[in-house]
Amino acid sequence: MSIEIRDWKEINKGAVVASFTAYIPKWQLMIRDMTYFEKGDQSWVNFPNRKYEKDGETRYYAFVMFEEEARNRFNEACLKEIHKKREAVSVHSEQNLDEEIPF
Repeated sequence: MSIEIRDWKEINKGAVVASFTAYIPKWQLMIRDMTYFEKGDQSWVNFPNRKYEKDGETRYYAFVMFEEEARNRFNEACLKEIHKKREAVSVHSEQNLDEEIPF
């Protein structure tokens, strides 16, 4: 599955790293307000959701869901593109640090 990561916005609050739009060209489908998480050595994405309270506990209701197998494939495809995007930004930042300052 080909997925493009668009509209990347850093959040860096707890396990929440960023929000983004996942674009699937084959279906001409955009899923806005996706969330990228990292905790320890794990990373994952979540679909847009609504926060609510039940029995004094905060819960989240996802607007879109895949069954488990499809969800795992979608998650892996998103993570692959996110990691490529973040690596490219990191390499670009390191290259800029190595350049001479022109003043």
